Amino acid sequence: MTQKIQPQPMSNGNTRYYPVTHANHVLFDKARQLTVKEALDQVVPIGLTYEELATMRSNGTLTQGQTYRITDFVTTTAASGTQSAGHAFDVIVIALSTNLLSEEAFAIAHENDTYFQNCKLEGWKLKYCLDNDTNRFAWADATNGKGVIYYMQDEFGNECPYDFKNIMFARYKITAIKGTATDLVNQYLGFSDIQNSSMVYPSGATLSTTAVYRYTFDYLSGTTSKDTSIYQMSQSAIKVHDNEIKAYFVDKKQQLNNITAGGTSFSDCYGNVFETQNRNWAISGSVYGNHVGSNGYNNSVGNEFRYNSVGYSFQYNTVGNWFSNNSVGQYFQNNSVGNSCSSNTFADNVT
Repeated sequence: MTQKIQPQPMSNGNTRYYPVTHANHVLFDKARQLTVKEALDQVVPIGLTYEELATMRSNGTLTQGQTYRITDFVTTTAASGTQSAGHAFDVIVIALSTNLLSEEAFAIAHENDTYFQNCKLEGWKLKYCLDNDTNRFAWADATNGKGVIYYMQDEFGNECPYDFKNIMFARYKITAIKGTATDLVNQYLGFSDIQNSSMVYPSGATLSTTAVYRYTFDYLSGTTSKDTSIYQMSQSAIKVHDNEIKAYFVDKKQQLNNITAGGTSFSDCYGNVFETQNRNWAISGSVYGNHVGSNGYNNSVGNEFRYNSVGYSFQYNTVGNWFSNNSVGQYFQNNSVGNSCSSNTFADNVT
C-alpha cells in the first residue's frame, strides 16, 4: 500500500523525508530514493521509554515521520518452556501518523552494552508490535512486556519469526531411548510440546528432570548455551548464516517454533529453510543445506543433518548421526533411523 506523505521542513531548514512505501523500506525525495538507513541518519530518533511511547500513541501526539528510539526495550516471553536471555538492544520505530507506528523496525545498540558490541545491529531487520497482544502472539507478556518482536533478520541472513538473540527453549538430556537412534542418548535433545508441556518427546524416551535453555542456533559449553550467531563474531570463520525459519500459527495466533540446532562445539549451521508450521525440533551439531517442508514437528535429530530435501509432515521421528543427502517424501512419521543414512529416496507415507 502506498502512503503519500509530504516532506516537512526541519528546524535547521533542511528537508525531512517521510516514508512513501514503508512496506519495502523505501523513502523518496524528488531527486532520488533514500533508503531507511539514510533517512534515519537525517532524522535523529527521539529517545524515550516504552511507556512514554505507548502514552504518546494513545494520546495521538506522535509526530508523523519522526523516528522514536525505545531505550528500555528487552524481550520477554510468557510461553511455557521458554525464557528470555534479557540481552538489551534499543528498537527504533517510525510514526506513520499521530497515533500509528510502522511495525517495520530497526535495532541499535543499547547504551553501554557489551554483549552485542561486535554485531552490526544496523544490518538487522525487525518486525515489532508495540502492543503485548496475547491474541496475536502466544508468547506476548501482558504483565512485563515491552512489545513483541515477531520477525528478526540479522546481518548474516538468519531469519526467525521471533527474537532469536534472546528467546531460549528448554531442552532435556535423553538418558534412554527406544529404537535405533541410540547416539541421541546423553544429548540435550529432549523437549516438551510448545503448546502442551505435558507432551514430551522423543516418545518413549527417558529424559532428565532438569532442563537447560538453548538458543535457536547454539552450542553447549557444559550446560550453558552459547548463541553461535553472536559467538562467531569472535571466531575466525562465519559458520551460522542464511537460515530461515518461517512462522507457525494456531488459529491465527503466532506461536514460537521451538526449534534448536547445535551440538557441543561451534559447528556449521547454514542454508537451512524450515517452511511454515514447523515446530518442536531438536537437532545436534553441523546442520546445513536442508529444506524442510511445512508442518514438520516433534523430531530429535543427531549430528550432521545435511543436504536433505524433506517433504510435508515429517513428524515424530528420531534420527541418528549422518542423515544426509536424502530425498524424503510426504508423511515420513514415527520412524527411528540409525546412523549413516545417506543418499536415499524415501517414498510418501513411510511410517
